[in-house]
Amino acid sequence: MDAVLIYADSLRSPDMRHAVPVAVPDPFLYVEVDGRRAAVVTAFEVPRIAAADPGIETIPPEQLGMDELLAAGTPLAQAELEIYTRACARLEIERAVVPPGFPLELADHLRAHGVEVSVDRELFEARRRSKNATEIEGLRRAQRACEAALDVARELLRSADASGRVLMLDGEPLTCERIRVEVERVFSAHGAAAEEFIVSHGAQTAIGHETGSGPIAPGEAIVFDLYPRDR
Repeated sequence: MDAVLIYADSLRSPDMRHAVPVAVPDPFLYVEVDGRRAAVVTAFEVPRIAAADPGIETIPPEQLGMDELLAAGTPLAQAELEIYTRACARLEIERAVVPPGFPLELADHLRAHGVEVSVDRELFEARRRSKNATEIEGLRRAQRACEAALDVARELLRSADASGRVLMLDGEPLTCERIRVEVERVFSAHGAAAEEFIVSHGAQTAIGHETGSGPIAPGEAIVFDLYPRDR
């Protein structure tokens, strides 16, 4: 059976987050082969991954000769490619499937060292459709964060003074930016985050993916498009 390889961080990659249930901000190599699961990660990520999923074997780059490569003057990027190749050799990987976003440079390097690499979009989509208990609870937390944030945003609008040209709250114009700050605060309080989301008003609502800005006028249409992710 082909091995599974993923190279990404687990904050932005759904494939990696599905495989490794902890937020790792830097990209790393994850491997599944013959029932074995392993991650090539820096030493300070080892305790976190081990605590989150004891079934994942953690391999620090130092175990594969990273220090020696760097001491010999190998550029960091080239040393990392070599480390991942050595990891595949240690795990006896000859053929592997990868998601569509797998780095071309790494794929080429592995191929040059005898590993057959191919993309299997359908496989990774099917993997993500099956959610484990941790992922399901994460989805629920994100949904609760979204609902709570929208409640806060609605309360800001209800509390605003609509007697003038723009909504006023606590003596200041109620802007999309003010609402966005409160939405982000609620997300954080619920253990969620979103890089971007939409709070737009008036004519902005007719512009696709316009995030919104400026003071809100009485009677204007307002669009909320919130999509927090569980941390």
